[in-house]
Amino acid sequence: MKAKPGIALHDGQYLLDGKPFFMYAGEFHYFRIPAADWETRLKKARQLGLNTVSSYIPWVWHEPAEGRFDFTGQTHPQRNLVKFLDLVGKAGLKFFARPGPITHGELRNDGLPTWLVEKPGGICIQTPNGDLSWCRSLPSFFKPLYREKVKTWYAAVMPILKKYQAHNQGPIIQIQLDNEIHMINWLGKLADYSPETNERYRGYLRDRYQTLAALNRAYGTEYADFEQIAQPEGDTEKENWQRLWDWARYYRDHYAGYFEYLHEEMRSHGLQTAVSANIAQFVDFSMYGRGWESVANTSLFREFSRKVPDTIFGGAFQMRHLDFENYHDIIFTIAALKSVTTAGIPVNCAELQVGVMNDRPRIYASDVELNLKTATAHGLNGVNGYMAFGGTTPDEIVLRGNYHEWQAPVDSQGNFREHAEPLQRFGKWIKTFGSQLARTRNQHDITIGFDPHYYFTEFIKDGFYSRVQRQRNQDFFDGSARILALLGFNPELLDLERAELDDLLARPVIWLFSLDFMSHQVMEKLATYVERGGRLVLNPLVPDKNKSMQPDAFLRDRLGLQVETVKPSGNLYRYKGLQYLVESDMA
Repeated sequence: MKAKPGIALHDGQYLLDGKPFFMYAGEFHYFRIPAADWETRLKKARQLGLNTVSSYIPWVWHEPAEGRFDFTGQTHPQRNLVKFLDLVGKAGLKFFARPGPITHGELRNDGLPTWLVEKPGGICIQTPNGDLSWCRSLPSFFKPLYREKVKTWYAAVMPILKKYQAHNQGPIIQIQLDNEIHMINWLGKLADYSPETNERYRGYLRDRYQTLAALNRAYGTEYADFEQIAQPEGDTEKENWQRLWDWARYYRDHYAGYFEYLHEEMRSHGLQTAVSANIAQFVDFSMYGRGWESVANTSLFREFSRKVPDTIFGGAFQMRHLDFENYHDIIFTIAALKSVTTAGIPVNCAELQVGVMNDRPRIYASDVELNLKTATAHGLNGVNGYMAFGGTTPDEIVLRGNYHEWQAPVDSQGNFREHAEPLQRFGKWIKTFGSQLARTRNQHDITIGFDPHYYFTEFIKDGFYSRVQRQRNQDFFDGSARILALLGFNPELLDLERAELDDLLARPVIWLFSLDFMSHQVMEKLATYVERGGRLVLNPLVPDKNKSMQPDAFLRDRLGLQVETVKPSGNLYRYKGLQYLVESDMA
């Protein structure tokens, strides 16, 4: 039987027209490259060995004035999306479409139209006192005006994408809805206190507790009505802990609800192709990008698969220079992606660093080769090199200057840079062995479990956050997790709150990232796991408090553990006549 055309997701892989497919893509911003050069640049993409190109489709670019859409180049040749898609198909390439609404991408208003951002009343999130946020391009997802205009944008762009989807013999194989949802909220610790979000928050609490009496018992409050409840502001010294944890859970539902809305709008226009969400996972530094926040940021997406089960998660890996000190960032970033992905759905890297936004640090061919091979080897089903093609940002949408070279392997004049060569070699390998690679599976030989409360901290603003972040980064990520990676173990990450006891018992050994507090529910599960023969390694601490920070030594007492905490004198620890320099207490 002849396979149906298009993309299908099966057994953790892409199937293109019924055959296993590894997406090897490069970011190609058609709106930053002269239309007259598109065809020759697409030939360069083939010479790089790519089978796919990817691009944002910026709302700010295609609806420059309210109600005036241009997808055919009537107002500017580089707005001719229809011609570009025709050329992509003609070149024998596939297309990964990223139509927003938000695109970021160093574009004005993060890709939202200026006329929308400047509308009276604003679409942006609000502060606790009701003022509009300083970040006017950060929308409140459930404001009626924003949803109405998103609906109109999708009604304009999605029929074009439908025509060109692979199910209709076109090049489009995947659509990313929005871009790095929550990223600016995370960076700025910006919760949304708009009336619509406040009402959704109260509705979430109603569904969770059913009665006001139950909520008051949990919070130690005396609310007379749900309408009296306001969102917290992130101060652990003033807030009830259960209230803070509920707040964190609400935002995971909030972002997933927004994604569900976008997904429903997209599907309403008849699109059948694969759908993805990408996650901001790295923190940028001058020489390195680090994946310290990858698990925390991925945790913001833990409800997406409940609302849209076939969501493909794509990471954003900005490692820049990869070496012995930080290659484990890739391992645990991919493990984080898989921890929130529905079984049988592939994962990819939506933005794998093959260039850098600025001219320094310089990207070398060895960097690109290591980044590409390390990421692919640890279980991805597709990669998108970002940026693969340099360009120039048009004046109408410029944010950081017109210059958008990005040290791309193909520069803005269409010339190959030195680090195009490892991309070409990899492309030849994918052309020969891509279908076999697509069928491969990661073999995990160690499980690292964690209590998700350690990562429910994105809006907490006091010393508690600083302490937990340091412990996550120093004691776990660059501590025990890195050591396990250096020893050659290939880990999986297991959310112990969501995992069933049978899931734990299927794993003979679990390494536990554990702090001084832990959900009592998780402690009970772990104790039963050990009593039934499981082996548990705790690091760095044995919890003696529950998630409400009340004394709770259940795990220690149930398992008969004896814990001695060694507090060094200064930074020195003496053992058997020798002194050791240490950076933290040891249990």
